Amino acid sequence: MAQVIRPLTLGVPIMQHFAPHDWLVVDDAFNPDLNRFHETIFYLGNGYMGVRGVPEEGFPAAIRAEKSSPYTFVAPIYDIVPSGGWRVPVRECSVMVKVPDFFPINLTLGGVKFDTLAGKVADYSRTLNMKEGTVVRKLTWEDRRGRRTEFESTRFVSMADRHVAAFRFSFRPLNWTGAAVVEPSIDGCDTGRQRQIGIGGIGKDGAFLCVETLKTGHKTAMAMRTRLVESMCEKPGRGRSSKSSRELPALRYARGRQRRPQRSQKTSTCPYVSRQFRFTAKKGTLCTIEKYAGVCTSRDTDAPPGRDPKPRAIAKAAEAIKTGFDLLLDRHRAAWARIWAGNDVVIEGDSAAQQGIRLCIFNMHQNYAGDDPLVNMAAKGLSGPGYGGLYWWDTEMYMLPFFIYTDPAKARKLAMYRWCTIAGARRKAAWMGYKGAMYPWVTIDGEERSGDWEYGMFEQHVTSAMAYAAHHYVEATQDFDYLWNCGAEVVIETARFWASRVCFNQRRGRYLINGVTGPDEYAVNVNNNCYTNAMAKFNVDYALKVVPLMRNSQPAKWRELAKKIGFRKTELAHWRDISRRMLIPFDPELGIHLQDDAFLDRDPVDVSRIPDSERPINSKWPWERVLRTQAIKQADVLLLMFLLGDSFTDDEKRRNYEFYEPKTTHDSSLSPCIHAIMAAELGLDADAFKYYLRSARLDLDDVNRNASEGFHVANMAGSWMSIVNGFAGMRLAGGKLHFNPRLPRQWKRLAFRIKFRGRTIAIEMRRRQTAFRLETGNQLGIVVAGENVLLRPGRETVV
Repeated sequence: MAQVIRPLTLGVPIMQHFAPHDWLVVDDAFNPDLNRFHETIFYLGNGYMGVRGVPEEGFPAAIRAEKSSPYTFVAPIYDIVPSGGWRVPVRECSVMVKVPDFFPINLTLGGVKFDTLAGKVADYSRTLNMKEGTVVRKLTWEDRRGRRTEFESTRFVSMADRHVAAFRFSFRPLNWTGAAVVEPSIDGCDTGRQRQIGIGGIGKDGAFLCVETLKTGHKTAMAMRTRLVESMCEKPGRGRSSKSSRELPALRYARGRQRRPQRSQKTSTCPYVSRQFRFTAKKGTLCTIEKYAGVCTSRDTDAPPGRDPKPRAIAKAAEAIKTGFDLLLDRHRAAWARIWAGNDVVIEGDSAAQQGIRLCIFNMHQNYAGDDPLVNMAAKGLSGPGYGGLYWWDTEMYMLPFFIYTDPAKARKLAMYRWCTIAGARRKAAWMGYKGAMYPWVTIDGEERSGDWEYGMFEQHVTSAMAYAAHHYVEATQDFDYLWNCGAEVVIETARFWASRVCFNQRRGRYLINGVTGPDEYAVNVNNNCYTNAMAKFNVDYALKVVPLMRNSQPAKWRELAKKIGFRKTELAHWRDISRRMLIPFDPELGIHLQDDAFLDRDPVDVSRIPDSERPINSKWPWERVLRTQAIKQADVLLLMFLLGDSFTDDEKRRNYEFYEPKTTHDSSLSPCIHAIMAAELGLDADAFKYYLRSARLDLDDVNRNASEGFHVANMAGSWMSIVNGFAGMRLAGGKLHFNPRLPRQWKRLAFRIKFRGRTIAIEMRRRQTAFRLETGNQLGIVVAGENVLLRPGRETVV
C-alpha cells in the first residue's frame, strides 16, 4: 500500500492511501481496522443493486458491528420510519433498507472456522479492476495450529444482466489434509424494517430467501445456486476423486436465530439459508466453489407490476449456473467495455489523477441503472448506508450533467424523476403556505423527509434546481418531447412557487426572498441569499420562455396542461415583474456579489489559519460559533457564477473568487470541484489542479472522512465536471458548445468524449493544440477560445 505525499491538495499535504494505477485500486496490506473504508472502495454494483466489499467469510458476530457494514442494497427498496420535530410538519422519513447478502460463505477447515482475525494473514492483496468491474482477493492464512491455506476469490455484479451476481471462491491446503465444510449462504440478518416471507431450498444445490418491507410492502427475492467444481476434492468416506460434488446433504435454515435486543426492542430473528459441501481437502489440491445469485423485486420495471419476484429470482439463478462463471464474466466485461468506450477520460502523465477520475466514472455507472423514472441517485448511491439512501438536489446540479453528456438515455430517466414525484412537491408547497411545487430537500418517495428545520424548511433553492435541470437537459439533447410531456409542468409549477414566495419591498423597490439557507449550510436562515435569488429569477425567466414556446408549437398539449394546472394568463405579467425587479445582492465598493444581506456583518475568518485539529468546523466548533462567522461550507456564489456564467463579467468572477475562496472550508464534498472549474476559467492553473485532485481522489485518500458510509457520488460527478467544464472549459451558451482548453502542466494529454444533440464528439487536448473529431451525427458548429469552428463528420479538426 503506497503512502505517497501529494502536497498539491488544498495547501495541506494528504497521504495517498492507494498506489496510483491507471485501471486498478490495490489494497496490499491486511488491516481490519480500515475494513469499513475498504468495503466502500471495493464496492461493486450495476445501478440496480450494489454490494459493499465485505470479505466473503465476514467477521465474527461479536465484533461484526465494530468492523463491518455488510450492506447490500437494491434501488429503491425503502421503508418509512418515524421522524421530524416540533418545528417541522414532517413526521416520517423514507429510508433505503438493506436487503439480504448473497456473497457470504462460511468455511470450516479441519474443524477450525476460517477467520482472518483468529490466525495469521500473509501475502494479502485485494484488487479492484475498474476496466472489467471485478474484485479479486488473495491471501494465505495460518490457523492457530500452524496449518496454512491459500485463498483466492473473484466476484462481480453483472452489468450484462442486472439481476445476476456471481463469485468464485478457491482454497488450497499447503501443509495439511483434513475435513472441509463449505457453506455458501444468503444472510438476511440485520436487514431491519423487513419481514421474512419465504425461505427454502432449490433442488440439491440452491436456496432462496424472500423479504418484504414493513410499511411500503416492497418484496425482494434472492436465489442462489452453487457448484463445487474442483476435480480433486474427496467426498467423506471415499478414497477416489470426484469431478463434481453434486451430493449436497445439508440445507440449513436459521429462521429463528436470536440476536440480543436493544432496550425497548423485542428479540429479532435472523432469516438465513445455506447449503453445505462436506469433503476431504487434500494437501496441495485446489478446491473451488462457484456461487450464482438471482435478485428480483416486486417493483422491477422489466416485469409486470406486482408480480411475485421469487420465481423470477430462482429462474435467474438457474440460468446463471447453466451459463457458467466464465461466460457470465465475459459478458460482464463486454458490457463494461461498451461503457468505457463512450465514457473514459484518458490522462497521460499522472497515474494518480487517472486513477481518481476512473474511479469516479466507474461509480457513476455502478450506482445508477437509468431504467426507472421513479429511481433517483442517492448521495451515497448504493455503496453504503450514509444519509439513509436519500435523494438531494445534488442529483440535478452535479450528477445529471454527467449523464447528459455521456448517456442521454439515462439522463432522461433521471430528469423524469422530479416530474413523476411532483405531487409531493405540491403538497410541501401547500403546507408551507405557498403555491405551485416546492421540492423537498431530501426524499426517496417525493415527499419532504427532512426533520432538520434549518435545511428541510429553508433550503428552498433546491426548487430552482429542478427547473435548471430541465433547461440543461433540453438544451443539450433537444428532447422537446420530454419538455412538452414532463419538463414544462415542472418549470411552470416551480415558477409559481417563487411567485408566491417572493416579497416586494417598497423601501428597496425590489423583490426579496427572506429567511432561506443557500448552498452554504453555515449561513442559516438569511435574507436574500444571492444564489437563491438569482436561481429563482432564472426559474421564472425560463418559465416565461417555455409557456409561449409550448403554446405556439404544441397548442393541443398546452391546452391540456393549462387546464390540468389551472394556468392563468395574468401569471405571466407577475413573473415578468419579478424577473425585472428581483434583488441580486451586490456590493459596489468591493465589486462582489454578496452571499446574503448580512454576510459582511458576520465575524471575519481566514480559513488557512484554522488548524487541522479543528476541522471540519461543523463537528469541532460550537454551532453558534459557526453561524456567526464568514466561514463558508461550500461553493455558493461561485457555484452561481459557474451555472449562470453569462450573467457575470470576467472581472466579477475574479473578484468573487478572490473574496470567497479564502473563506471556504470545503467541509462539503460538493465544493472542491466547483472551485476547480472556476479557477480553470480564471487561468488560476495551480488552484484548478489542486482542487481537481482533491475532488477526484477524495474517497481514495480521505481514510478518516465518512467514505466508510459510502462514496460521495455527487463529488464523483463533479470531478468529471472539473475536467470537462474546467480544463476543457466546456460551456453551453447561445445554443452552442464553447471550449476554452487549459491542459494542466502535470499532464501530457487529456482525452474524452461527449454526446451533444445526437452527436458524439471526441476531444483530445495536448500542450499546444486541441483536436476535435465528430464521430457520429451531422456537422456541428462550436466555439473554441472565442473562434467559430465547424466540425464535419469523420474529420479531425485541430485548433
